[in-house]
Amino acid sequence: DEAKRHLKWIASEAEIVPTRWSRGILARGSAQIEDDASIALELAQHSVAAFDAGGALFEAARSRIVLAEALERSGRSWEAQRVRLTAARTFDAIGATPWRNRAEAFGQAAHAVSNTQVPPPTPRLEGLTPQEREIARCIASGDSNKEVA
Repeated sequence: DEAKRHLKWIASEAEIVPTRWSRGILARGSAQIEDDASIALELAQHSVAAFDAGGALFEAARSRIVLAEALERSGRSWEAQRVRLTAARTFDAIGATPWRNRAEAFGQAAHAVSNTQVPPPTPRLEGLTPQEREIARCIASGDSNKEVA
């Protein structure tokens, strides 16, 4: 299959020039064609980590879309939505509007497919101060540590 042939070529190039970028591209491409959902999830996580470590925002966000797809395949739609939102925010921040739209469209389609799933239990907020509740709300909505602070 053509995708496997291209990935084999990328793997050979990554052996010659082993960079975070080449490892990230190889992991992302492999995740996209992997039949086993748990392996695809692991590969997508490696891809995100490689691009995050190298400061490649655009490529990390693209890999987050693949990670969200792998999470969906693994039945973890709530996590997928958070990952997709992070990707969309990154695309928006760097001015990659078509990619932001793609990330948002994926989230809408995934939500439509998984709308029969039971949402995770609501955490108990009794006993928290108003400030602690606000921090919990920000974290739950996917805000970064910097945004929460």
